[in-house]
Amino acid sequence: MSIHTVINSTTPATAMVDNGCCTYCLVNEQSVRKMNLPRIPITPMTIEGVNSQRSTITAITEFTLDVGGVQQHRVAAYITPSTYDYDIILGKTWLEDVGGVISTKDKLLSMERYNVTVRSTEVLTPLDCCPVSAVAFQYHVRKSRKENSGIQVFAASMKDIQKALKPKTQMTVQEVKAALPAYLQSYVKLFVPEEGNKLPPHRGPTVDHTIELNEVDGKTPEVPYGPLYAMSRDELLVLRRTLLDLLEKGFIRASNSPAASPVLFVRKPGGGLRFCVDYRALNALTKKDRYPLPLIKETLNMIGRATWYTN
Repeated sequence: MSIHTVINSTTPATAMVDNGCCTYCLVNEQSVRKMNLPRIPITPMTIEGVNSQRSTITAITEFTLDVGGVQQHRVAAYITPSTYDYDIILGKTWLEDVGGVISTKDKLLSMERYNVTVRSTEVLTPLDCCPVSAVAFQYHVRKSRKENSGIQVFAASMKDIQKALKPKTQMTVQEVKAALPAYLQSYVKLFVPEEGNKLPPHRGPTVDHTIELNEVDGKTPEVPYGPLYAMSRDELLVLRRTLLDLLEKGFIRASNSPAASPVLFVRKPGGGLRFCVDYRALNALTKKDRYPLPLIKETLNMIGRATWYTN
């Protein structure tokens, strides 16, 4: 899918949105010179294109990217020596960053994180599968060897397909124990997912954690009730999946308590959403447990010559 973009608020550029590209952004050498973009040297690295051609990357560049009025500052892109019909390529990571959804039928790119929709100038037609005879296959192999371009071959049998579609079952305790080294078999419960999905048992008032609030004018203050934060469609889906998972494990339960702390999501550097709870209002009223911490120097002197560490 191709779209119109603007580089550094002045230069129009064509971009191909490719959800099969594993990088954030690529820009070819010719476009770097045309748009007078800076070059930042990096340690040489090799990337592989869709046709198995390898290219060596020696520099990156930075620029401001405008897509449908949404500006992203300091976008880093690899500079590739390969030439193609587009100025830049926006990959899968960029799509995840903007919450991009491609509709090939309507020729639209929806950036759900910004509630912006961009119309495509062109939608690339997906490649069709077709049978190839043994003679034609051998010809392509010989041709790729002469051109040093390489060719990829993948094989799949019905057995492989059935294995992939077969529902995955959890390993039993005996199977997990058999797979562990002898010195870890006594800790087999630590490696069983079912045990990790359980809460620790109650151990009495001297051990169980309690939240004590600071008194205000001799009275216990009212517990805070936080507001709801606005969420996108993707965030609401992740929130529902997270709450159902925590309810199933028994980590949380339905409650009519007057106290409530809002939840929000933080985007992970590598993509995805991190579920967070905003406890700042509750922490401001909580009585702090203060006790002296051991000196780092004394601790290091005591454990510096140890071989095994446990907790």
